[in-house]
Amino acid sequence: DGDKAVELFAPLVRTKLPEPITTIRLTNKSYTLDAAKVIADAFKTAISNGHFAKLKTVDIADMIAGRHEDEALAVLETVCEPLRAIKDLDEIDVSDNAFGAK
Repeated sequence: DGDKAVELFAPLVRTKLPEPITTIRLTNKSYTLDAAKVIADAFKTAISNGHFAKLKTVDIADMIAGRHEDEALAVLETVCEPLRAIKDLDEIDVSDNAFGAK
């Protein structure tokens, strides 16, 4: 899953994009911790390259389906951590990220 994430997020780490990114949607797919680390690194690079200068919305609804609670929390924390640097971010949608019965 980490290797697939590297492939999918390669365009995000380019030094130049045609236009700044305003919305990110990573919904309805369950990500492993390895994939979350790749995503977080891509986010960090995109932030330093200015690609997220106009980012307003990050939709990560339902991205931990089927993960054990410890891994699910680690995935969410890993993906969200780099986003703390974006001061003008309006919304992070974490809905539908159920942890199951307790």
